[in-house]
Formats: sequence, C-alpha cells, structure tokens
Amino acid sequence: MSKGGTKKPHRDNTQSIIKPTIRRRARRHPLPPPPTAILSLFFLSATSFDFDCLDLNGQSVDWFAAYKLPILSDRSKHRSGLDFLYADARQPESWQVSTKQINDSSSAIGKTMGQLWKAKNDQSIFYALYNDEHPGSNKSDSYRGHMKGVLLFDDFRGFWLIHSVPNYVDLSKSAYSYPSSGVRNGQSFLCVTFPVSALSQIGTQLLFSQPSVYDYRLPDSFKKLFPDLTKAIEKKSMSRAEASFSSIKSIKSLDGVNFMSFSKHKKYGKDLYGDLVAPELKSSFYVETWLNGPVDVDYAFSSSKDHSKWAVSDNGNLPYVCIGDINRQKSQMGRGGGTLCIQNFLLWHLYRSSVDHVECCPTSNIFHFPAFHNSVSTLRSNVGVSHFSCLILFFFGFFNLMIS
Repeated sequence: MSKGGTKKPHRDNTQSIIKPTIRRRARRHPLPPPPTAILSLFFLSATSFDFDCLDLNGQSVDWFAAYKLPILSDRSKHRSGLDFLYADARQPESWQVSTKQINDSSSAIGKTMGQLWKAKNDQSIFYALYNDEHPGSNKSDSYRGHMKGVLLFDDFRGFWLIHSVPNYVDLSKSAYSYPSSGVRNGQSFLCVTFPVSALSQIGTQLLFSQPSVYDYRLPDSFKKLFPDLTKAIEKKSMSRAEASFSSIKSIKSLDGVNFMSFSKHKKYGKDLYGDLVAPELKSSFYVETWLNGPVDVDYAFSSSKDHSKWAVSDNGNLPYVCIGDINRQKSQMGRGGGTLCIQNFLLWHLYRSSVDHVECCPTSNIFHFPAFHNSVSTLRSNVGVSHFSCLILFFFGFFNLMIS
C-alpha cells in the first residue's frame, strides 16, 4: 500500500504456467518439447497452424506497427482513408507505404487476419475478438474496457493484434473485410507474435482491463492452463485479492523481444499514461489519442480525424513506443484499458521525429496547424511524477511525399 492508501500495481513475480516450447522459429516441424515440459503440454494436438504476424510480403515477422491514414485533402495521393504506413522488426527505422489498401485481404493486416478465417472451424485453436464497439452494431459497450484487439493461437504460438478500429473484426462475414466506420479517421495497429505461454501474462492484463469480448473459441485445454484468460473472456470479475486495479507485466515475443504491458481496471480512476506508464518507465511521453475541438487549418488533418492511440518517450536514452487502446480523456479514467510498449531506438526515432514542436495548453481551444500537423497531448515525468499536460504539434515527414 503506497502513500495515500493507493494500492500498488499488480506485478508479474511468478513464472509462466508453461515453458515456451520454441526458442527459435520453426515453421512446419517444431522441435519436441524438453522432458520437463511434456506433462504441462499434454494438450498439444497434431495440428500446428504457425499463427504469426505477417509482413507486407506475407512473411512471418516478430512484430509490426501500422498507421492507417485518415481521409485527406484532394491534393493528397493517399486520400481514400484506406492507405496505411508500416514498420516492423526487420525494418523499424522507416515507414513504408503499403501498396495494398487496408481493406485488401492481400495487405499485411489482411493476410494476418486472414489466418483466422482459414482456421476458424478448427476446434483446437484459441481465438478471442474484443471491441467496445461490436461489429454490426451501432451501440458501444461503455461498461467494459475501452479497448480493441484480436488474439489467435494454436498450441505453440500466435499473435496479439491491438488496434483502434471500431466494429472490427467481423468474423461472421465469409472473408476478411474492413468496416466503413474505420475509414474516416486515422487508426493505429500493433501486432506481436508470442509463444503460447505468453497467454498467462496476456490473460492477466485482460482480466484487469475487462475487454468486451464478442466472439471467441476457448478449448478446454486452454481453460485449464490459463485461468486469468478464461475469466477475462467469460467476463468474470477479479477477486478482492487481485483488486489493485492496475497491472504491469513484461512479456517476451517469440523472438525474445521484451514488451511492457500496462493495464488498468475501471476502478483505477486515473490516467493510464500519466499515472502508470510515465512513472514506471521514468520518462516524459508524447501521447496521441482522440482529441476533439474546433480547428483552423491551412492544409492538415486535425486530431478530430485521428482515432489512433500511441505514445512515444521524449528521452532517447529510454526509447519507448507504446500503442494501445484508451484515450487521455477525463471520461475514460473510469474505463478499463491498456497499452503495450517496446524499447527500440529505431522505432522510437521514427515516432519521435514526428514531433515538430511543443505548445503548452493555450487558453483558447482553437489551434492553427501548418500542413499535416496534428495535436497530441504530452506529459512530463520527474522521477515518475506527472507535473503538467500540454499540447504538441507533430509532423509526419513521409506526408511530404504524398502531396501531388
């Protein structure tokens, strides 16, 4: 119990329920598990789908980040609201403009999600789709977490896709599609390939944040091994012993890259970034989330057209990029949500160089942005304590190439 009676966030001080079966990538013929793991992996089936995040060429990749552009001015080459920018573990230093649009099943995101359609009838796989704005519905689940994502795993590994798109993904359709509700605004994506053992930590994080799960398959074997995941998917409440209302966990990808996961329960009642992320990572952060208000522009897209949720540290010695699902809004302090952070200098530089300059919050809420500038909230941390909030303007240099 910290000062003022605030409970400390739940931390991962235990070992994974099962040991990872694979340390290196094995596509079709995984190595047999060591003898110590045989009993705990009793449920392994003969089928291995090798679910992975897939890159622009359809090849397996440890992780990728993507940003879908909003509908832009007629002067832009990429004005449709379906084009997206892409960076991954193999090329984190620069954005690539995908030649395939996001609604195309042959795009990186389309191919990654297409694995779900190929395997959805197999009873041995685990998948979960969650979104506070369900597909095929105009209603939002404001009671549960403000979060959106996809989990797809076989007995060896799978991927976790965190995104910001409403009404996505609709598995009731015959094939992959992208909703019209996700076209107008900018959207963010982070896909990470994990060993199946990571579902222990992921399940705990989801238990805290309380996602609105609208479609899933949870085989009995997964239920036995991942109790927190089961409770989260079945929308069970946390016990009083678990009720610290926030959780921080380190989760390793299939290739051993460390990701920091931050999760908060709706009863946490505070800002995810200012009260949990910045103090833990001991860094100032620029946070891009949903912001609305009047905007006076020359040629730009305003924050009212950006629904993405990402954060980047201000310190190159602590180069963190976080992509998540909750906004920095007072109304969302009472909602569950989270973010997943990676420490990678090249990716950090890619996001951090997007920040053009900082403006402390003016008295007026009307802003003027030069071409392709946008508003982003930032917080400063001094030994983990948030001091103030400001607005910054950011500029994506790659947009220069898109002006016809």
